[in-house]
Amino acid sequence: NTQTLRLNNAGGYMTGGGDIIKDGQGTLEFRGNAPDWTGALNIRQGTVVVANQADALGTGYLTNKTITLGSNERQGVASLLISNPDNIQNHVFEVNNPINVVYSRAQTKRI
Repeated sequence: NTQTLRLNNAGGYMTGGGDIIKDGQGTLEFRGNAPDWTGALNIRQGTVVVANQADALGTGYLTNKTITLGSNERQGVASLLISNPDNIQNHVFEVNNPINVVYSRAQTKRI
């Protein structure tokens, strides 16, 4: 419930076209620019933090990939948090991916 996985933290590089499915109440963080990742993001449960600029969520939007927020099979919270990693003044982050929010009374969704 309290574990965090950081992708592209202090180096590293994410590439490929596979989709990422976030499940469970822990946290998944995208910490770097990932223009060569072209997959979709499915946040079934827990928190996804995007703490970078440019294409931290990849470029899947160029091939109609989406972000799915929530699941009708899960409870608790599903959230997408856009974070300013270095307290940069006038920080702007553009979400290019369409976001599909799944309806479920048993789950709270947050963007």
